[in-house]
Amino acid sequence: MSEDIFSFKQSFDGYLFERIKKLNIIHDIQSSLFYSLSNGGKRLRPYFLFLSAQKCTLSMQNIFELGCAVEILHTSSLIHDDLPAIDNSDFRRSMPSSHRRFNEYTAILTGDFGFTLPLKILDEMDLTLDKKTTIMSYFIRATIELFTGETQDVIFEKENKQVSPQDIIQMYECKTGSLFGLCLCLPSIINSESYEYERLYYLGKQFGVFFQIMDDLDDIHLSSEQAGKDTGKDVDKKTLLSQWSEERVINYSSSIYSNLVESFYNMGFVKLSTFISDYGKNIIERVRQG
Repeated sequence: MSEDIFSFKQSFDGYLFERIKKLNIIHDIQSSLFYSLSNGGKRLRPYFLFLSAQKCTLSMQNIFELGCAVEILHTSSLIHDDLPAIDNSDFRRSMPSSHRRFNEYTAILTGDFGFTLPLKILDEMDLTLDKKTTIMSYFIRATIELFTGETQDVIFEKENKQVSPQDIIQMYECKTGSLFGLCLCLPSIINSESYEYERLYYLGKQFGVFFQIMDDLDDIHLSSEQAGKDTGKDVDKKTLLSQWSEERVINYSSSIYSNLVESFYNMGFVKLSTFISDYGKNIIERVRQG
C-alpha cells in the first residue's frame, strides 16, 4: 500500500464511477448523483480508510466498496447542504451545485437516494454476518451524528442561538468528524480488532474538528475561485471564529493536529501519521500566511 493520495484518487474514482453505473436506480437520479461525485473532490475520507487498512489484510475491493459507501453519503450531505433553504450555495468544487445544474427537487431526491444507497452497498459485501452487522451499526451511528451536526449548524445560524465554544466543537465533531471516524474504524472491524474501534472513531472525529476549522479559515481568506465553492458566507454562522480570536483558533487546531500525529504513530499507523503531519503542516502554514 504505497500509493499516494493522487494515485489512490485516480484508482478509486475509476472504481466509484463504474459502481454508480451499476446501481439499479432511476436514470435521472443516477445522472445527478454521478454529476456530483464526478466534479472533483479530494477523496480524503476513502484515503483515510485506505491508510487505516495498512495493518489489515483487507482487499482493495473491500476498501473501494467501503469507500464508495462513505463517499456517496458524504456527497449526498453536500447536495442537501447547498440547497437554498440551508446554505444557498451556487457552486461546489468549482462547478454549479446540484440544484443549480438540475433543479431543487432533483437535488433533494438525489440526496435522499444517496443516504440509503450506502446501506445497499454494505449489504452486498462478501463479509460474515457479525462483521456486516457491526459495520452497519457504526455506519448508522456516523450517519445520525452527521445529521445531528448538520441540524445543529443550521439551527445555530437560522435561530441565532446563543452557543458556547464547546457547543461548536461538538457540532464540528458530528458534522465533519463522524465520517472520518467511520473511515478510520471500518478496517479494524473487518480485521476483528475490536480494541481499536472506538479509539480510531474518536481520533477521526478529532481530525474532523481540525478539518472544519481549516475550512472556516478558508472561508475568510480564500476567494470562491481559490476554494472551488462560495466563500464569505460564514460571516453570520456560529463558528469557532465567532467565539475566539483567529490566533487562538489556529493554536487550538494546531494542538489537535499534533496530538493526532503522535497518536496514530504510537498506534502503529505510520503512513497515516505521516500523511496527517504533512497535510496539517501545509494547511496551517497556508492559513498563517493568510
